[in-house]
Amino acid sequence: MSQVFVLAVVEALGALSGITLYAVLIVLSVLLFGGPYQIARRSGLGTAHAVGAGISGLGLVFLFLIALQILHSPI
Repeated sequence: MSQVFVLAVVEALGALSGITLYAVLIVLSVLLFGGPYQIARRSGLGTAHAVGAGISGLGLVFLFLIALQILHSPI
């Protein structure tokens, strides 16, 4: 009975870890989009330009992560 309890706790911690990771990634994505968006809006640019700046901010970070993975691949 105690082994089942321990396994249930370990699985719950694993799920909590995944939920925490997703929450952190969502907050990070909102900040990476919102920062350039707010800067563009304060500069007097329109909504379309601000959305483009936000998407570009996210895109550059994702391109950096892809390049980092390619550079550290064991090929």
